[in-house]
Amino acid sequence: MSKLNLNKIIEYLLYLFVFLFPLQTCYITRELFINNAKWEYGTICFYLSDLILILLFGLFILTKIRIFKYRIPKVPNITKISILLIAWSLLSIIWSLDKQLALYSVIKITSAVALFFVVLNIKFNWKKLLLVFILSATLQSGFGLWQFFNQDIPANKYLGISAHNPLELGVSVIQTEERRWLRSYGGQAHPNILGGYLVIALFFAINLYLKVNKKEEQNKKDLYTRLFLLVSLIILFSGLLTTFSRSAWLVFGMGFIFFIIFNFRKNIQALSKILFLFLIITSFFIFNFKEIFLPRFTINNRLEIQSIEERIDYTTQAKNLIKDNQIKGFGVGNYTIANYNKLKKDMPAWYFQPVHNTYLLILTELGIIGLILFLSFIIMLLRKRNLKNNIFFIATCSLLIIMFFDHWLWSSHFGLLLLFLILGLFIKISQKINTVVK
Repeated sequence: MSKLNLNKIIEYLLYLFVFLFPLQTCYITRELFINNAKWEYGTICFYLSDLILILLFGLFILTKIRIFKYRIPKVPNITKISILLIAWSLLSIIWSLDKQLALYSVIKITSAVALFFVVLNIKFNWKKLLLVFILSATLQSGFGLWQFFNQDIPANKYLGISAHNPLELGVSVIQTEERRWLRSYGGQAHPNILGGYLVIALFFAINLYLKVNKKEEQNKKDLYTRLFLLVSLIILFSGLLTTFSRSAWLVFGMGFIFFIIFNFRKNIQALSKILFLFLIITSFFIFNFKEIFLPRFTINNRLEIQSIEERIDYTTQAKNLIKDNQIKGFGVGNYTIANYNKLKKDMPAWYFQPVHNTYLLILTELGIIGLILFLSFIIMLLRKRNLKNNIFFIATCSLLIIMFFDHWLWSSHFGLLLLFLILGLFIKISQKINTVVK
């Protein structure tokens, strides 16, 4: 097989991975229960997207064998930091409470880092990659809209989706005086995950729409692309609203304002149209579902008060755990089992959740050393920023802000892959490189 054909296969495997990695289709190898309910954070499974990533990384290594054979490549600082992070996570298995779970978490982190370096080192068509990302997110958003209007999520083992009924405890809902309203999950484990994913897809769709719209001479392909992006913007933004994820709403609002400031003069007409479209969609949902949106902006609703109290409790729990083991932590992926051992064990399974702050979560699991390694990795990347390509900077910052309000970008398989995919794209376009960043 020629090197050219192999590189082409790798490129299209990346597109396939970007399209499929939001799916939760997986093979469960371990499933545990707490008080007769499934313990989500103790489940070990391997996803369909993992197979594609293994093949992608294997072929990528194959293309580099000749380089490694004739010379020892210089190891950039970013590579050293990522290796140290993986090594420290691996070492944490020794003192972890659940060694199987810790090993599984190390595999997830290693996969995410591998994806990061594959993105940095291979050539691909940016437009194709972003269109695939947007298409996959649009399908997820459309599915989420169907769930919201249907107010039920049936289980589907082929898509890796659990059943969610708004009448059941532990399901993410909005409480009104009349009923409990189910939030949009899409194919994800929680509406907040779908919300964060849709935010990134919206930024990419807006950016591509402006670029296509800017062309003076447009062929049929450009017109079809514009139509696709316009439809995607409608579905993505509608889906974002029905996740009722306040953290996702916040970072999208901040990012969109930032993007307008940097691009308003060059794209005043197109941005005005997009803003008008978003206002129409928002007006439609608020007019028809006013009683659902109000509780997300007030704290006099029972479930909203409970949500805030739980987040405060989770933070307190994390601080108590950190005091017990500040330096090395309790082992990667072992937050919930450590918390379970410390708290009342008669609580329902859904109560034992990671702290809703990724940085505190990493500190609890990997200690001060692990957090320093992770932050060093992020800081090193942000130093490479290039605001001329501000949409990727906005996307990266959006995820980093979400990490202050939630844990899924570290605790979930999809979240880790999404984080390191966006970090890889951000650095690649900022440096305009095809080799590992130095």
